[in-house]
Formats: sequence, C-alpha cells, structure tokens
Amino acid sequence: MISRTDTPGPVQQRSTPRRNRMEDGARVVEEDLTGAKRKRHETDDDAQNALHINYTCIFEMEEDPVPIIPRVHTQLLMQGPGPCIKHFSSLRELVRVTRDCEEDHKKLHSNNVLHRDVSPANMIIVPQDPLWKEPAKGRLVDFDHAKHTTQEMNTAFTREEPISEDAVKLVLSMLQSLTSTKISEHIGHDIIIAALRVFPPHTASLYIRMAIEMREQYFGLAPPDDGVYHCIHLGWNKDDRVIPNFNDHQARLGFRSGTLPYMSYEVLAGATHPIYYGLRDGYYDLPTFFHNAAHDVDSFNWVLIHICLTRKGPGMDMHRDELLPPSNESPETKPLHTLLHDLFHADERKIKETRLALLLPPTKFDDEVVPLFHPYFKLLEPMMKQLWHTMALAYRFRAFEYVHAQDFAIEILERTEAQYEHDASFNDIKDTRKRNDIAMFNGLGNDDTQREIRRQVNHYQRALTVFERPLDALGQSSFTLPEDTESESHPAPKRDPESPGRPQNSRKKARV
Repeated sequence: MISRTDTPGPVQQRSTPRRNRMEDGARVVEEDLTGAKRKRHETDDDAQNALHINYTCIFEMEEDPVPIIPRVHTQLLMQGPGPCIKHFSSLRELVRVTRDCEEDHKKLHSNNVLHRDVSPANMIIVPQDPLWKEPAKGRLVDFDHAKHTTQEMNTAFTREEPISEDAVKLVLSMLQSLTSTKISEHIGHDIIIAALRVFPPHTASLYIRMAIEMREQYFGLAPPDDGVYHCIHLGWNKDDRVIPNFNDHQARLGFRSGTLPYMSYEVLAGATHPIYYGLRDGYYDLPTFFHNAAHDVDSFNWVLIHICLTRKGPGMDMHRDELLPPSNESPETKPLHTLLHDLFHADERKIKETRLALLLPPTKFDDEVVPLFHPYFKLLEPMMKQLWHTMALAYRFRAFEYVHAQDFAIEILERTEAQYEHDASFNDIKDTRKRNDIAMFNGLGNDDTQREIRRQVNHYQRALTVFERPLDALGQSSFTLPEDTESESHPAPKRDPESPGRPQNSRKKARV
C-alpha cells in the first residue's frame, strides 16, 4: 500500500521492505516488490497534490482486534481553494493564516465541534482577489475526524465564591519562600483570588509564580507603573464561558484521531501529561484523558515547528538544503536529521517519548529545537517560544491557559503580526534594524515571495469561482457555484483489476 500525502507519513501494515530517500530535491520511494519508483518534485505541474510518498513497515496482524463499527463514507469534491500553509508567500502570511485557522477552530468549538486533525494539509491559504493584492485568509478544512457533542460545561474559573483572607496570606507567604526575588511584592490581590478559585493555596502559589516567571522571560512582562501585576497582565481576565464537554467521548481501545506527526503528546499517550500540577486537596490521581481544544492548539504549534525546521523560505520547492543530497549526508546536518526523525518521522512510541522529554523541562525546547530553526524564521523565534511555554503551562495546571488555549494562541499570533506591521509610517522609520525586520516579515524585496505570489496568481485564479465569491464582495463567506447544466448521475465505473489501486491514506488514526 502507498500513502501519498503532503506531510510525514502514516503507519501502514506491510510485510515487504522499503527504501525512502531524498534525490535531486524530491522524495523518492523504491518498492522492492515491483521495482517501481515514484518521483515527484515541488516544481511539477501537479506538485500541489501528494508531495510526499512514504512507507512505514510494521508486522502484519493475524486478526483485527478492533470491533468493526458501521459507517457511511462521504466525500465532497471541489476545486482546490488555495495552497496549504507550508507554501506561504511571507512570514506575515504564515502567521496570519495560522491565526485565521485558529479562529475557525474557535468558532467551531463554540458550536460544540472539535476538529481533531490539525495538519498542514488542512490549513489552507485562501486568496481574496485574483491578483493576490489583498492579504490571503486562512481556512481550516477536512472534518473527517471531527466530533460533535450536545454536552456543555462552564469554565467557572471566575465564579463568585468567598476566599478567606487567611488563604490569601498563606499564598503570599508561600510565594515569599518559593522565590529568591521579591515577586510577592508585585502580585495584585485579584491574581491571588483568581488562582485560589482554581487551586488550593500550595498549588495556587506555584501557578502564580510559574505564570509570572514565564511571562517575564518570554513576553517581556515588567511591573506596570503602580508596581503591581493584575490578572490582565497574565491573560487571566477572560470571562467564564460555556464550552463543549467531551468527557463522555472516551476513545475505544486506546485509539486516537489525528495526523501522527502533529498530534500532541497527550493524544499520542492517551493520558494526562505527568507534569500536571493541578492536584487538589485529597486528590492525587491524574485526571482521565479526553481529546479537547487544547490538544488541537498544540497541533497548530507542531505544524509551525515542522515548517521552521524543514523549510528555508516562502513558496514551493523550498526544502532546506541540509535535507537534500549531498548535504543530508554531512555530519554537520546529523542533529537536524535526528531531531526531525524523533519528532515527526519515527514510530509513534519514539515520537511520544521525544515530546515527553521536551516538556521535562519545557526549556529543552529553547535549547534543542529553536537553534535548529532555519535562519529565515529568526523573527518567529520569540513567538514560537511564547506558544510553546504557554502550552507547557496549560498542561501543568489546566487552568486559564488550558481552557482558553485558543484565545492565548490567537493573541500571541496577533501581537507578532502587529509588531511587524507594514503601514504608511514604514518610510519614516529611522531604526535600520526595525525597517529590515518589517521588510523581512512582509516579504518586501524578497524574490522568493514575489515568485510564490506569481505562482499562486497563475495557479489559483480559477479557485476564486468556488471560494469567497463574488469578486466585488471580497471577504464574504459565500459560495457561488457554476450554473447547473443538464447532467445525469451515473454509478462510479468499476476499477480495472489490472490497473493500480488508488493510494490508501492511513495516516489518520482511527475515528472514535
């Protein structure tokens, strides 16, 4: 069986060996059984489809241990609305499209739908005008593995309950003993109350300390004019809201949904991360795992991490030189190849172990992953650290950062885009470094950016007749289909037994 995908490959049942390598800038797969060889370049006319071909070997199982559940398979065929996110035309487009996709995820989640399969192939760059002069939008697609529930719950982190002054004093005392700095002098009363509504005093003091230290180190947080931090400075000022409750959607027989290279550690493990600190008085067991919105937000982060590690710039045919021959055989590239293998291309057990280690402690990400980003993504390093450490805090405490994971991620992406906004004041900027950073972020003067835009214009003009139409009302979420013509429905023709079968895509984990 052959899996043809645009991302690292699936687990396939297979008894014959395989060879999978990079040759002349393309992924090459040789099949020992037939001797056939497939080769595809990102510069090919049909390169937008199935860029990578992957084989993975496992032993054949004598019998299927999973009970068969009757399902109806349906497909909607339509013209491609745009390229996937890894063919972004600038850093600005990469950040904006990611933000839009997370906005889509949030809107769906507010309607009790969870996507569960975030991957580059499902994050689409949608053009807003034929010449690509308006910024493209991002759209989250492919809901084959989404789930819906009618059950709801309230976050209830800001409910009005009396907190004793003794508990507040106890938290302050613990903070003074936990930190070498005078952090307790900068903590507002509202922060302590917010933490105590979620945790007992000991865990509340840990939560406050780690949240402030993380914000100071990665967000540049500093005490305001009055010298006191408040909930707004930590992002804890978010209102309670009703969210879907998927606690009754327990996965059967340990199966999970998603695309393996981008699944969060907890989804891979089917268990709560052992760094969890949210232990209440008299409760010492880790909570039962359920796939929820925070895990999909983590998948968005893994998509960005993979792009920063494997691409060297905007557009197609932009694999890193270190990943292509002959560079891929150099000892200097071994750390990059090892990291990519362990995080994305290995078997499920190895990926799970590697991601577990990166969160113990989270600073390993700063030391072992970020230094291997391609230099083109240098401007995104602070953003990636903010996303990573916010998610690590979410896994540790399952409080504000966890329940409002989408909001925290969207805010980080929006701040990054605003930091490098290109507007009418650009020519008045005296700081040369700032001007260069803004130009770099927006792709100004970048030949690769212009080349990708020209390619997108030529390749995707027809897609506008299907997505985001009509042209004189850009940005509206309306669909205009071609006029109906007289046609008859016919059953699908039977496949010629002599012709090769349609490639099977088993990258997805089983639906539950």
